[in-house]
Amino acid sequence: ETVLGTNPDLDISYNEPTTRVYIVNQAIEPYTYNPSFLMDSSNAAIKFSIDPSSNAALPTGIALSPSTGIISGTPTEFSGVTQYRIDISGNNETRTADISLSVIGITYEPASYILLENTTISSIDISSVGVSNLTYTISPDFPADLSFNTSTGAITGTPTTFHAETTYDISGTDTTTGIVYPATLTLLVRRGPMILEFVGVSGITLPIYDISGNYSVDWGDGIIN
Repeated sequence: ETVLGTNPDLDISYNEPTTRVYIVNQAIEPYTYNPSFLMDSSNAAIKFSIDPSSNAALPTGIALSPSTGIISGTPTEFSGVTQYRIDISGNNETRTADISLSVIGITYEPASYILLENTTISSIDISSVGVSNLTYTISPDFPADLSFNTSTGAITGTPTTFHAETTYDISGTDTTTGIVYPATLTLLVRRGPMILEFVGVSGITLPIYDISGNYSVDWGDGIIN
């Protein structure tokens, strides 16, 4: 929308599609919504802001520059199509410009998991908004005792060994358009508890340094943690 007024310093144009679509967790191109003129950043008298009538803040991770009117950043949450009205104020005058945007893509919620060795996990499923027909890849290589479904992005299996905390990059590629949607997932596999079983022993003394960890002792009549 283009807004013209008597003060040319306040004329602005956001020449974008009806709705600008961003991808979650992917930096947007700077100057996506641009003033139609070169704003002098030293002119503190002219300010940009989201009009209170919008009843919504910009999605988390992106922001409107109060001095240039440029929207930039990396959206970190999904957003349906939302219209915003931008106020351009200065010299006791105000102009407005309307923009619409949405945020689509894929994500794991939560994005971090702690798993237990030798314990079958519940399926870790990926969430998607506004996308379809995706195939998934993961990097670095996934542990062999866990399964990554390249059709759904779901993770299943039973971790059988300790795995240090690792952050994985997941890409969902639209098989029709070739657009790639990014996501990250952090996994840590902890060792399971150690159980010591003593047969035919009425008592035993353990050194102090041996009982400070994650141990269980079975005396035949129950487990003492």
